[in-house]
Amino acid sequence: MHRDYFLYKCALHPRSTAVAIAIFCWLGFTGIAHSQTNPTSSAANVSCEIGLWKPSSIDQYPSKPFKNINGVDMTKGLGVTSPSLYNLAVKLGYFYWKQQYQPESDSRQDVSIRHLSVDAKYMIVNSPRINPFATYGLAFIWGKEVSLTQSDHSSFSYLATGFNVGAGLDLLLLRHVGIGLEYQYLYANLKKQVGQTDNYSGPKFSLKFLYIF
Repeated sequence: MHRDYFLYKCALHPRSTAVAIAIFCWLGFTGIAHSQTNPTSSAANVSCEIGLWKPSSIDQYPSKPFKNINGVDMTKGLGVTSPSLYNLAVKLGYFYWKQQYQPESDSRQDVSIRHLSVDAKYMIVNSPRINPFATYGLAFIWGKEVSLTQSDHSSFSYLATGFNVGAGLDLLLLRHVGIGLEYQYLYANLKKQVGQTDNYSGPKFSLKFLYIF
């Protein structure tokens, strides 16, 4: 009876179940991986980040990868990575993206998007100070439009399940402090149009500041 009820609840809430499984796996990696007296670039870490996400369908400067889209702020985000086990870790990430209204656009709204990802992180070279890696995983995307003619009473709605693939580099600077650079391609084909488009797929560059355990 209890098992059937649990399976029924999982079927009703597949996205919540996926996130719960990812968190459980991360905790498992944390418990299994042995602690290290001297932190390395592949140890568990928490991070904050700034970055550029450039959905290709609205990018006015596709030949300039570090020039942001008009009206778009830098992304801000947080992340947590488990210790590596057999060169593999679990990475949870969250960032916030916003585009303000542009006069040349047909859409008279500001657009805000929240992006939650669950990635596998494979350490290509597991060295004490420098660590190139590859990532791939799932993303859960929420968003909302804020009309310029009305006060903001809207709430974020779930828009899509996407995926990410990319690569990067973590560098240990001090005993517990490091930086990371990462490039990812984010596939984000939304269920409905938000702002100017329903396709927010495109590259994302990020600079991360790491606290390494």
